[in-house]
Amino acid sequence: MKILYIASKNGAHHTKILSKISQDFEVLAFFRDTPSDIKGVRCYHKKSISYPFNEVKQIYKDFKPDLTHIAYLWQTGVLAEGKFLAMSLGSDILVDGKSEKIKGINEEVLEKSAHVLVTSTHIKKVIIDSYSIPETKITVNPLGVDLNVFYPINKKECRRKLNLPEDEFIVFHNRGTRWVYNESAVIKGFNLFGKGLLINRNDIPYAELHLWYNSADVWVTMSLSDGPAITMLEAMACGCGVVASNVPSRKEWIDDCPVSDFEALAIGLNCYYRDREMLKEHGERNIRVVTEHGDWNKNYLKLKKIYYGIGDIQEVTAH
Repeated sequence: MKILYIASKNGAHHTKILSKISQDFEVLAFFRDTPSDIKGVRCYHKKSISYPFNEVKQIYKDFKPDLTHIAYLWQTGVLAEGKFLAMSLGSDILVDGKSEKIKGINEEVLEKSAHVLVTSTHIKKVIIDSYSIPETKITVNPLGVDLNVFYPINKKECRRKLNLPEDEFIVFHNRGTRWVYNESAVIKGFNLFGKGLLINRNDIPYAELHLWYNSADVWVTMSLSDGPAITMLEAMACGCGVVASNVPSRKEWIDDCPVSDFEALAIGLNCYYRDREMLKEHGERNIRVVTEHGDWNKNYLKLKKIYYGIGDIQEVTAH
C-alpha cells in the first residue's frame, strides 16, 4: 500500500509515525514548512504562506497513493484528495479552532475524511460536540512512546554520563518556547520553589533524551492546551514524577499534581521535594500507566488497521 503523509512541519510525532509506517508501506511525506530527513521516507517540502495546491496535485499524479494521512486539520486537510485519514493532535481543534474561519476549514476536512484519529478522549468529545461528527467515525489512539527507548535507568549513572550533580533535585522541562507551552510560568514557578536545578532545554538530540529523563526527579509543563504530550509520556515511561498544568487531556494520564498557575507549580514541586517516597510511588505508577496505554508498538498496530480499512486492502499476515 502507498501512503502519502501530509503535515504542516516535522516534529516528534511525525518522525515517529513515518519511521514506523515506512517499514510496512511505501511512504512519501510532504511538509508545508520544515525540511526533513527521515530514514526510509521520501520527504518533500514547500515553504509557502499560501496552500501549495499545485505541488501536492503533482505528487498525487506521480505517486498515486492508496490513501493519505493528514496531520493538523486546517493546515493540511484541504490539500488531501481521495480517501484520507484526518489526524488531530490537539492544537488545531483546541486552540486554532476557536477562530470561526479555521473552525469552518476544520469542519470541511473532518466531513470529507474517511476516518478521524485523535490522541485523547477530550479532543474526541470536542469534535463530537462542536463539529457534529459521529462518534463511530473517530478513533482515540494516543500513539505513545517507544518503550524500547524510554524506560527506567539508574539515575546516578545517567547523571554521571551527562555531568550533572548526583545528589541534586532536578526538574526537567523540554517543551520549547512557543506561547502555548507557557515557558515563563515554568521559570516563575521554579524560582518561587527555589531549590534544586531546573534544566530547561528543547534542543536535546533524540538519542540522548532517555538519559535526561532518567536524570530528572520531576518533569514539568505549564502548557495552556495539550493532547497527551509525547514528552510527558516519555518522561513518565522513564519514571519521572510529573507536575503539569490542569488541562482536560492530561487527566487521562495523571491525577496527582495538576496545577493552575506558577504558584501551584511551586507547591507541587515542593511536595515531591519533601516526600521522596511519594515521588517514587508516583514514578512507578507513571511507568505502569504508559506501559499499559502508551506503548507505541502496540498502538501502531491499531493505526495499521485503520489504514487497511480506509484503503480497502486486505492485510497480509505471515503464517
